[in-house]
This record gives sequence, C-alpha cells and structure tokens, in this order.
Amino acid sequence: MGTCEGDPLEKALFALIHFEALHSIVSHFPSCLFLSIANDTHIISPPLIASFIYEHFQNELRVII
Repeated sequence: MGTCEGDPLEKALFALIHFEALHSIVSHFPSCLFLSIANDTHIISPPLIASFIYEHFQNELRVII
C-alpha cells in the first residue's frame, strides 16, 4: 500500500526504488550521463539513445513497483 503523503519515510522509500531502477540503466548504458536529484532524472545522450533509455527506465520502474 505504501506510505501516507507527508510521512518522513516517503522520500527515503522513493529514493531506494528510484536508485534501483537508475542503477540498472546506468549499468546498461555506461557511455551516457545521468543526472538525478530527488525525482528529476536527466538523460544526456544522443536523442535516439535517450528515448530508448527512457523506455528502459520506465520498464525498470514498472518491474519494481
């Protein structure tokens, strides 16, 4: 079910889930740059590769959640 909005654990649990998915895409695409702060992640790579990485990242998050 998750945490309630405003719960102090909410951000920590989100960060753990986000990190797991981010770690997966970083290991699959080591030549690209990923900047991530809280829930904002920026993919720095050629546009076609960035769109493929974005789809991969979305799939990783679906599997975790």
